[in-house]
Amino acid sequence: MNVKVCVGYNRTIVEGPPGTGKTTFLLDQVDNLLKQNIDIESIGFFSFTKKAAQEARTRAIKKFNLNPEKFRYFQTLHSLAHSIAKGGPNKFFDEEEQKLFCIKNNLSYKPGDTSVNTMHGSSIINLINRAKNRMISLEKQYHDTCPPYPYPYLKRVCATYETYKKKENFFDHADSIINFNFLQDTPILKALFIDEAQDLNNLQCEMTTLMEKTAEHTWYAGDDDQAIYKWSGANPYFFIKLTGNVVKLTKSHRVPKAIAKLAKEILPRIKTRRNKDWYSKAEEGSVHRHMYFSTLPIIEELEKDKKTDQKTTCWYILSRNGYQLDPVKAYLKSEGVWYGNATKEKGGSVPAVGQRKINAIYIWEGLKKGKKLNFEEVENLYEFIRSLSKNSPEDNGITWGYKSYKTFDQNDTEKTYNYDELVEKHGLKVNIKYNWYEILQQLTNIEIEYIRACRRRGEKLMSTPRVILSTIHSIKGGEADHVALFTEINQIQHDSIMRGDDDEHRVFYVALTRAKKSLHLLESEKQWAYQI
Repeated sequence: MNVKVCVGYNRTIVEGPPGTGKTTFLLDQVDNLLKQNIDIESIGFFSFTKKAAQEARTRAIKKFNLNPEKFRYFQTLHSLAHSIAKGGPNKFFDEEEQKLFCIKNNLSYKPGDTSVNTMHGSSIINLINRAKNRMISLEKQYHDTCPPYPYPYLKRVCATYETYKKKENFFDHADSIINFNFLQDTPILKALFIDEAQDLNNLQCEMTTLMEKTAEHTWYAGDDDQAIYKWSGANPYFFIKLTGNVVKLTKSHRVPKAIAKLAKEILPRIKTRRNKDWYSKAEEGSVHRHMYFSTLPIIEELEKDKKTDQKTTCWYILSRNGYQLDPVKAYLKSEGVWYGNATKEKGGSVPAVGQRKINAIYIWEGLKKGKKLNFEEVENLYEFIRSLSKNSPEDNGITWGYKSYKTFDQNDTEKTYNYDELVEKHGLKVNIKYNWYEILQQLTNIEIEYIRACRRRGEKLMSTPRVILSTIHSIKGGEADHVALFTEINQIQHDSIMRGDDDEHRVFYVALTRAKKSLHLLESEKQWAYQI
């Protein structure tokens, strides 16, 4: 579908329901502009999340076969804001710096913390930034959140945090956009594309509005029915209220008929939304209901793939809350099913056992068969073998001091080492007869038993897991052949529905529309469940 620039309005709103190819459509419009001899460096393509911006940039570079350096305005809004800042802080306040700040100020720290209502220092920093993103006072954010400490305490921590950043020359995401909005030094663009516009927070909405004033034409693309980040400060009403030319993408290339029918039954429950409709792909698909996770046909489908030499079937196991997946992890481990946990990258996952641990197993088995190892492989292997004292009689470790790798020429990338060389010159004291699970002492017993169970089942541990566990929020933008969804919710989420909030309806709508072939609904055994 082609839409000419600047017809009637200088703004176009692209409504892209699940699987309708919104990003592909936007890149087609970029292609149209290039055919009109518009320089790629005068086109801006921005998204809130790093993963969405990277995906668009990667696809654009591949599609248009241009020098990657020319895609200077294909990035996140945060990156743009900082890249054109004049002076000011130049070091990003990342998770490591957040941890260091908490330690220095006697605050507890929780890795990957996204909460705003606990005593952790990381949670307090999140609350401070939430207020900035929403462009509201710290006091209002405090009363909206109701954390377990008095407001004066929050004010003291906030003052300490801001002073620390200023003294150490740090900035965070919110700081960069606040500075951008203050300076109003926007790039002059022929075309401005804002993807995933339903997820913009107030600070980013103000930024895009400023950029729109200097752009010849602006495209806002999104789906307010999939706006599930309101809890983190997103403002879906900005996208809902936009006016201009409207392009409706109506054909889903992902969701089959039966699942689309069920998903659409949720939409009338969402009170505030853009009026839109879409239709499914031709396949019928299927919906199933289960009382117990063990009745899901996961293992049967994976075994079927094995018999036909297909390795593409993918399962998503989704829950509203992370703790609901703990029993699933235990079950999959007992059955020897190789699974992964979703990452922030679209469609990405990390295996249940770290990749370097898996590498160490195959490196040791290769060494036993006579393979020579390069330094990186040696380092990977040694990492998971314990150190022994110099005079230890044991034959199951690395002699003390050799993990400093001073006996290796690390600059010679082509140098390789066999078993005998590692024993004679590099501190390896491990009997060649030992199996990997006898020498890799840094693996837990649970990890060892799980890996052995997976290998008995014939799982390929060096391959991407075909079963992915995730909360619904972490998997947005992804898709899988089969989706198993826990319908259980907690009391806070139940109360939100009872108040008439739209949030939970959007969350479960997103969950249902990840499925390409079959949807499996797991009924809740607890008091509260989302009704589907």
